[in-house]
Amino acid sequence: MVLDIDDFNPQLEKLLRFAVVVIGSEVFAQLLNQNTNYLEAAQQISHFDPRTVVFTLGSRGCFVGKKINILSNRLFLYQ
Repeated sequence: MVLDIDDFNPQLEKLLRFAVVVIGSEVFAQLLNQNTNYLEAAQQISHFDPRTVVFTLGSRGCFVGKKINILSNRLFLYQ
């Protein structure tokens, strides 16, 4: 399942558990960790086990984190 998120709410946690790809806005990333550290935000999302996390950054492109190993929460990052 691909999950495209603009804003965080507690009920999203139920859906995050089923997502293979999570796409979030820059605002969503900021809500997760109170700043614009996209790596930290992606790591928070990775605990729900999606294989890929994407934050859209408007005209600046996007941040993509992809799991290196399905058995680990380590991310391989593209910017």
